[in-house]
Amino acid sequence: MKKILIVEDDPMLSEIYQKKFENSGRYEVIKATTGTETMEKIKKEKPDLVLLDLVLPEMDGFEIIREARKDESLDKVMIVPFSNLAQEDNQAKAQEMGANDFIAKSEYTPHQLVEKVDEIMKRLDEDGYDYSKTPEGEETKKENSRKSDQKKKAKPERRSGKGSILMIEDESVFSEVFGVKLENKGFEVTTVESGEAGISEVGVNQYDLVITDIMMPDRKGSEIVNEIRHTKKNKKTPILILADETDSKEELEKAKSLGAGRVMDKNKITPEGMAEECNKAIS
Repeated sequence: MKKILIVEDDPMLSEIYQKKFENSGRYEVIKATTGTETMEKIKKEKPDLVLLDLVLPEMDGFEIIREARKDESLDKVMIVPFSNLAQEDNQAKAQEMGANDFIAKSEYTPHQLVEKVDEIMKRLDEDGYDYSKTPEGEETKKENSRKSDQKKKAKPERRSGKGSILMIEDESVFSEVFGVKLENKGFEVTTVESGEAGISEVGVNQYDLVITDIMMPDRKGSEIVNEIRHTKKNKKTPILILADETDSKEELEKAKSLGAGRVMDKNKITPEGMAEECNKAIS
C-alpha cells in the first residue's frame, strides 16, 4: 500500500478525497492543511506522493516544491500540484521547480482523481506496484455494504436517538462523507440520488429532517419542497437546502417560500457544521 499526503485547506474536500483514496484500498492517506504542516509531514512521513494544493496558508505550493527539492532525502517523494491555478505558466513553473506532474482540480471528480493518481504513480513508480488491483476482501466488503444499504431501505420507519434524516443529493461522495458524520453523531441517515426517489421516500416514511440539493438532475429543489409539504407524513418536517454560489437565487427564494428552512453552502459547510445544523433543525 502506498502512502499519499493530501494537502488541502478545505476540510470538506479533504475528507472527500481521503475517503475516495482509502476506499480504493491502494493508499494510506495522511493530510495537511497549511504549508508549514505540509513540509513537516513530508520530512517526517516521506510519503510516496504529495497531492499539493498551490494556494495555502503560511507557505504556498511553489515554496513547498522548492524546499522539498533542496533535500536529497526526499528525492523519491513524488510531488503533484493539484490546483485551480492550472494556467500553462503555473504548470511550467511547478514542473521546472521539480514537480512530477500537474492536475487541474476543476477537471476531475474525486473518483477520476484516484484514477489519475494511479496513472501517474504507475508511470513514475519504479517498484512495479500493481495499481489496478483490488485488495483481497475489498469486493466482499463492497457487497456487504450494498446489502446493508438494501436493508436500510427496506425498513418502514426510521427512528433513532437523535432523529432520522433523509438526504436527497446526487453527488454520492458528498452524501457518503456527510452521511457518515451524521451517523457518527447519532442520526439515522437515508440517502437517495434523485428528486423522484426523495419524493417517493417522504410519501411512504416519516423523517425528522429532510436535506435536499436545490438543483437535482430530475427535479428543482422548489418542486421537491412543494411535494414534501403536500405529503401526509412529512408536511411539517424541517427541510434544509444545499446550494452553492452558482445556483439561482430565485429558485432558492421560491423553495423558502414553499416551506424550506436554512440554506447551507455546499462549498463551505463542513461535516461537523452540518451535524450542528441538523441538531438545531430537529430540536
